[in-house]
Amino acid sequence: MWAVMSLRRGASSDPPWFLFLTGAMALVGTLANPYGWRMWQFLVTTVGFGRAEITDWQPLYRLGAGYVALWMVLTFAALLGVRHAWRSRTWELRRLVVVATLGVASFQVSRLEAFFAISVVLLLGPSMAAALRARWNPSTVPQVTQRGFATVLAIAIAATLIIGGVVVSADNVSCVRMEVNQPEPEVVAIVKQRGLQGRLVVWFDWGEYAIWHFAPDLLVSIDGRRETVYSDPVMQKHLNFYYVPASADAFLAETLPDHIWLPVDLPVVSSLLADGWMPLYRGPRSIWLSRDASDAAPAPQLAESGRRCFPGP
Repeated sequence: MWAVMSLRRGASSDPPWFLFLTGAMALVGTLANPYGWRMWQFLVTTVGFGRAEITDWQPLYRLGAGYVALWMVLTFAALLGVRHAWRSRTWELRRLVVVATLGVASFQVSRLEAFFAISVVLLLGPSMAAALRARWNPSTVPQVTQRGFATVLAIAIAATLIIGGVVVSADNVSCVRMEVNQPEPEVVAIVKQRGLQGRLVVWFDWGEYAIWHFAPDLLVSIDGRRETVYSDPVMQKHLNFYYVPASADAFLAETLPDHIWLPVDLPVVSSLLADGWMPLYRGPRSIWLSRDASDAAPAPQLAESGRRCFPGP
């Protein structure tokens, strides 16, 4: 978009051939991958606006007030810069188009909010700074004071980032923290204690966790690699199974699982219990169902600390 908008007469001081060449090279550069043009096809089918199963692909208004508030702050900053550029006759359509496109897209897909923030700062930053200077009239403050304040502020920000990075890195050396939504650690001990084998229908988020701890004895039905390994029909059938209990019979007839491991509050769980699946383990977060759990041993009592380190359990 930037290259095309820059080709307009007077939009850029660069010669048209240079802008055209830059855009063409950027486009060709996307083909420099093992998949060639098929990478574009992959992006069209996977990086769209409809990813109901991925949290950070959701619209901002579904993720809470914090996300919307940040978007509103960025939008206000962008409008401030556009307003000043318009009044001072320094605005450029190409800047406005790129920022507006990312603003609208980020409201629909939360993952794009970071790119919206980058575009606001890089493309409208000079206009925002000029607007602030005009409002607060820095001419009343000596240049030495301005430079000193800017230097101290830059050092403070740099020190904060460096110290924070060192602290986080030092913490990660001793513990690579696992996500808070992981299942209970007792499940791993139970499965290994009983030497379970066969097919495991698993919650999407826990597939790789299950592979790490249970392979090759248990084969998972799906994991977080999504469409790089599994087809769209497989993904959709799992989603239907999780949330539409009426689809459970057809799904189970196709996958023929020996065990099922799901969040305890999924709609399908009550249907599975009613159909005779027996709970080998039931905790506050997850439930493990098997066709035969009559000789289930008592669940080992593992102390779960505030943080869990990879590889767990």
